[in-house]
Amino acid sequence: MRRFFLFLVFCLYFVPASAQVNRDFMNKAQRKSYCAKLKAQGVRGIIKSEYASEKGLKSDQPVNYTVLWLSESGQPLKVAKYDPYRVMTEYETFHYDDQGKLKEKNYYEPDGSLSWKETFYYDAAGELIEAVEYTADGALDARKLNVFNDQGFLYKTRELNPDDELTFFRIARFNDDGSPVYITLRHAKGFTMSSEKIKYDANGLPEEKVIAVGLRGEPIREKYEHDNHGLIETIREFRGNKVKSLIKYRYFAQTFESHLRRNAFQKVRTSFSNVEKESAQLYVQKASFPGGDKALKNYLNAHVKYPDEETKQGVVEVKFEVKSNGKIRRIEIHRGISETLDGMAEELIKDMPEWVPARETDGKTVDSEVIVPVPFLK
Repeated sequence: MRRFFLFLVFCLYFVPASAQVNRDFMNKAQRKSYCAKLKAQGVRGIIKSEYASEKGLKSDQPVNYTVLWLSESGQPLKVAKYDPYRVMTEYETFHYDDQGKLKEKNYYEPDGSLSWKETFYYDAAGELIEAVEYTADGALDARKLNVFNDQGFLYKTRELNPDDELTFFRIARFNDDGSPVYITLRHAKGFTMSSEKIKYDANGLPEEKVIAVGLRGEPIREKYEHDNHGLIETIREFRGNKVKSLIKYRYFAQTFESHLRRNAFQKVRTSFSNVEKESAQLYVQKASFPGGDKALKNYLNAHVKYPDEETKQGVVEVKFEVKSNGKIRRIEIHRGISETLDGMAEELIKDMPEWVPARETDGKTVDSEVIVPVPFLK
């Protein structure tokens, strides 16, 4: 089973201390802050060059490259990986909905054939709750579930195999501002596979990460350097006191594409036109739960009861019509998990209070369709 590395992502694909597990655990404020930094500098592309030694860095002889294309709003459009000769070895594309949430990520071979893909599901407040991995032929490969605490921080992830059996889980601890400081990866049987400790500087930027693998493995230490804008510049990986590898980040604005051409990076076969957004009927005011998304999330948290006998977990998506008078009609399962959980989700929607209906430009209330995600997590 492949590891899940991209569940937050949006413009966080290259966030420093989140190069491995803890990228998942960045909170909304941290995500927005990093995106704002990229947007403020007009960054449209990032090149990450990895070196085997300080000597390799000085002579500019990387062992591989990773290239990230960004939209004007700071969202990743695609990522490509290259060997030292700038020949592409694989690439990925990102697909968003009309609200800018990442809905699908596709992984490709250099020839453009699909390797595998991920789809993403969110709760009523827009937090990523579930990610599902599929093989190229559409078979379920693995799932990942995110669990949030009362402060709204993602503190636990669960990874499941195709039979919905737990394989691994991660648990995070945070400092007072919500930054992850300690993360453990554990096997389903409970033993610790690895742990990470993250330190921050006075500005709240990641400064050092220590990774311990197993009980007797030599710890890996990563040191981070930032530029004057707070963007990651260099990561050095140490084993003991010896540098084992280095990663250098370079940020580009309008000169990005010309730089790639001048340096003969192999062109990615797909175009940005493949990164589509879901179409949606436009309203001056969309149909909403009384009190808004936060009230809807609180309502679901208060009324969703996970049955003891159930083994499935995840997000059930319920589609229904909100009439012009706010009444709920035509309830159906848009994305189901199990007969029991699907039925519970339908009943929960049936018992909801009337919604605030959608309005068109002339102020008239109209019928509209809504999809509500109902999370069922242990």
